[in-house]
Amino acid sequence: MNNKFWQKAALSGLAFTLFTAGLGTVTSAQGGKQPSSAIKSPEEELKLSFDDIQGGDVEWAAKPIASLATRPIFYGYPDGGFHPRKPISRLETLAFILRLVDKKQQAESSEEMNTKLPFLDADDVSSWGVGYVSVGLKENLISPGESYFYPEQGASRLWATKVTVKALGLEQEALSKKGAKLPFIDTNELSDEDKGYLAVGVEKGLIYGFIESNGERTFRPHDIITRAQYAGILGNAGDLVQDPTLVKGRISAVAPGQSLQVTTDLGETFTYPFYKDAHVYKNGSKVSSYALNTGDQIKLRHHYGSAVFIEVTKNAGITPDFTVTGEFEGMLVNSNGQITTVSLKRALNGSAASTRYTVSPNVVIYGKESDLTVNKMIKLDGKDGVIVAIYLTPQK
Repeated sequence: MNNKFWQKAALSGLAFTLFTAGLGTVTSAQGGKQPSSAIKSPEEELKLSFDDIQGGDVEWAAKPIASLATRPIFYGYPDGGFHPRKPISRLETLAFILRLVDKKQQAESSEEMNTKLPFLDADDVSSWGVGYVSVGLKENLISPGESYFYPEQGASRLWATKVTVKALGLEQEALSKKGAKLPFIDTNELSDEDKGYLAVGVEKGLIYGFIESNGERTFRPHDIITRAQYAGILGNAGDLVQDPTLVKGRISAVAPGQSLQVTTDLGETFTYPFYKDAHVYKNGSKVSSYALNTGDQIKLRHHYGSAVFIEVTKNAGITPDFTVTGEFEGMLVNSNGQITTVSLKRALNGSAASTRYTVSPNVVIYGKESDLTVNKMIKLDGKDGVIVAIYLTPQK
């Protein structure tokens, strides 16, 4: 093998691109019918990725933001950013959740937008938001008995969660759980009613809170919620509402980078071309479409028939014959840009030793390019003598 293809992590930017873009051929998706919306032209291009979703405190939000992209809920800013750390107001929170539950058209109707609101600060409600406040009142998300709405006041995490639970039709369930025990150490002083709403939020998977440096779990109920945090809540709520863009089923065929065929839970088969910036998630990581396998159980959101967001909910998987973990040293690529060999440094018989492993042309990579560095601990799964999966963050 020609050593000129030996790559150290200094060249991992190129190597990782080759990892995920040139990994062989799998069965072409043919024979499935197109979803009815596939014949339409998109009204507008979707923006799935934002350059400012960076940093450990917000990177996790990339997934829910992408999952919400097929619905008109969040919009980016003129500078091209999402502004994930930006606090959101009570009015914005109300608008976001009403869009999720398909009340956008009603809220933006002339009838609702010309409603006279009962609050003393009604004049502080922006013209675009009058209809949303009107619908919020009709849906009992906010109370007409309060003198003020405070539309521009930052929404607390508690208030945003309560409004969300109400909008999902879970208010009675929340009231039945008054005083429920919560997994957070900072919610003991809340009212019994508030605890009921948070209990529903936890049980439905809407909220998780924070793991503090001491290992304790908090909710920070009185902190102002950010765009990233509320995107996370709405992303979790997405499976609890009717969504015409959502499909659940099993992959029956896939042509990476081109299309995939899905047999739905109702037994129908559809073919979806991949949207140009489709987001694919598997085992908690963003991966390329090459990581999808026939038999994977997925949920998919499409935009005019093109697959925009795919998440594997149950891995069809390949049972490995062996698994090894060690420090990444480098890799070999062939003249076609395919990864052929990975080298690990492992502890053997009390001393460090380098071992090279042959890589399958259909290898699946889990992790981000930035995680692939010299001496980084990675895990390899092997089948029939070759590596079939590489985890840039070793799995427990």
